[in-house]
Amino acid sequence: MTSPRRAPALLLSALTVAALAAAMFFALPPASAGPAPTCQVEDADAPLERVERDMIEAINVYRRERGLPDVAASPALRRAALWKSQERARGGPETHDDPFRRWDERLNDCGYDMPAEKGENLAAFQGELPSDQEAVLILEAWKRSPAHDQVLADPAYRVVGVARVRVPGAARTFWTADFGSVAD
Repeated sequence: MTSPRRAPALLLSALTVAALAAAMFFALPPASAGPAPTCQVEDADAPLERVERDMIEAINVYRRERGLPDVAASPALRRAALWKSQERARGGPETHDDPFRRWDERLNDCGYDMPAEKGENLAAFQGELPSDQEAVLILEAWKRSPAHDQVLADPAYRVVGVARVRVPGAARTFWTADFGSVAD
């Protein structure tokens, strides 16, 4: 038997554990909902902006100079790139991985779920330039970075998704380029 002085402490502990368990239960998504936000993308079906098409062409020019095949636009990789750029524009992490999944899981969640080699380049730009000049600066930065250049010049890649998202009311844009070795 518990002494009267300990009972309230035990009751409080039991209530605290029950409240925490209930909070965790209600904070979890329903089992049928799948993982945390999969690939909810604003304007996912919108056509590429001119600057995004120009970026793909500039990547292909760079690849041709190295004797590599062109990469074609991929709708699924575009969705994954757009998700990442939108998330970063909302203040999301400046890393490839999302808080609840790895970057390659995001590509799968956005529809590029085939067995393929995959790569990703990220960039942020602060300033006011015409968008075509901004794209040139981003591509040049990627080419100067050994890790980013390795993605740009990987001979296995055949498709790419490119997205550029501007932060509303700010001179800041976020770029994502997702690459894959199998056309979708």
